[in-house]
Parts: sequence; structure tokens; C-alpha cells
Amino acid sequence: MRDDLKASATQVPYREQARDWSDAKGIILLSSGTSLQRNIAGLPRSPPLSRLALKLHLELPLSTNFITACEAAAVQVNEVAYVAPLIVLADRVISPWKPQIFTDLMESDFAELAALGVEIILLGTGAVQKFPHPRLTRALIEKRIGLEVMNTGAACRTYNILVAEGRSVAAALLP
Repeated sequence: MRDDLKASATQVPYREQARDWSDAKGIILLSSGTSLQRNIAGLPRSPPLSRLALKLHLELPLSTNFITACEAAAVQVNEVAYVAPLIVLADRVISPWKPQIFTDLMESDFAELAALGVEIILLGTGAVQKFPHPRLTRALIEKRIGLEVMNTGAACRTYNILVAEGRSVAAALLP
């Protein structure tokens, strides 16, 4: 093996690492709080890797509904696929929901959402974000329920975050 391609590895405590990454030669951070410094002569320096973060898992009751997939033709809640419009709450799924597409939305649909007793409604309007006319959402305004309008994919992601935080939320999802 050529001398200029020999690799050496030394353990360096994290606090003793160079603060200026331009002086460091490929430092790899380990979750143990130490780093492995590799000096490989003749090879370009790779950018430094960020610290490995502690991976956290939130434990929620098994009865909590999470959206596990969202595609153009279907939404999966806890690995169960729904092809019709639906309303997802932490404790139940209402499917099918009456409106089939955005233009089918009526005041009665928003009155149904207002009767769910949640703080926030996420309205997924399909592939493109479309805002309903304010007269349609009057029932939500009167009950002081927040309405967030977004495309269906964003509504699915936002629902999962809010329900994981324990918020009182419902996602009304259209294809």
C-alpha cells in the first residue's frame, strides 16, 4: 500500500475538536460524544457531518388515528386505505364524507365539521389549495373553530403533527 494513502484513526473528545471546520480533516461525530477523526492523505476533504441526534419516539395510545400515507387516489389511516373523501379525528374516522370534490362543498358540510367539537379543522382541498367562500364557513366562525385550508398532502402531514401534540383537531380530506 502506498504511504500517501494510509488512513489513521484517532478518538478525540468532542470538546477538543477544532472549531474551524476548514482545519479539520473529515471528522465523523459519534453518538457516544466522541468523534472519529480520519486523515486520508491525497483525498479531498468531505464536508463535516452534523452531530447525530437522539432519535425520539412518542408513545401514543394505539387508538389514536394517524395518517400513514397520502396519495392522489387514497388516504391511509392506520394502514387502512380510504378512497372516498373522509374526516379524520384522533378517535374516529368518518367515511365517506358527503362532498366528493371541492366544488361540492356547502354550508351544511361546514356545519357538520363545526359539530365535531374540535378546536381546529384542516381542510385538504385536493392536489391544489383552494379557499372556500367565507359564507360557507360561517358555522365554524360562529363557534370560534379555526380553519386551515391547504392541499390534501399538507393537511395530512399537519394533522399528524397536531394530533401527536395532543391537539383537538380534525382533518377533512378531499381527493
